[in-house]
Amino acid sequence: KNNIAYGNDIVGNREYGINASDNDETAITAIDNWWGYPSGPYHPLNNSGGEGDNVTDYVQFDPWIGKPHTWYVDDDASDGGNGSKEHTYNEIQDAINAAEDGDNIRVFAGYYEENVVVNKSLSVVGNGKTNTTIYGGQTEIPVHIVSDWVIFSGFKVTAHEFSSYARIVVNSNFSEISNN
Repeated sequence: KNNIAYGNDIVGNREYGINASDNDETAITAIDNWWGYPSGPYHPLNNSGGEGDNVTDYVQFDPWIGKPHTWYVDDDASDGGNGSKEHTYNEIQDAINAAEDGDNIRVFAGYYEENVVVNKSLSVVGNGKTNTTIYGGQTEIPVHIVSDWVIFSGFKVTAHEFSSYARIVVNSNFSEISNN
């Protein structure tokens, strides 16, 4: 029998947030919980950097609330994807809209005809400037970064030859724009 705990705040316990007895080989599924820190619960082997309440063996705690999520984008994907690796989004902006500060967006090689506004602190990484193109057209800025602490890397950013807009505009602080 598998015990399930999700959507809880597991914080401030004396010895363990969840303790599955060493003799109990029944797994406890404790995913999507908040452990008091974004680094998750402490487990000596499976999450030694976790600052949250301790967990014992036989506790499945990954993913947890506060852990950065990775969203995936592929221009060949069908409409209606959910951003998972298996059901990618087909537009970069969809992944940005779904993401939260601190998340990662991985963009597969392809041609993305869209204007991208990065309005959250994210890591947006393409599959290399020779493989991943953002084409912004003629009427808008192809890539506009308006949030602090953005990493934007691995893209070729282009626009219509008569466009008077810069290809990447940064109105933020502490952002890293590289390998584009």
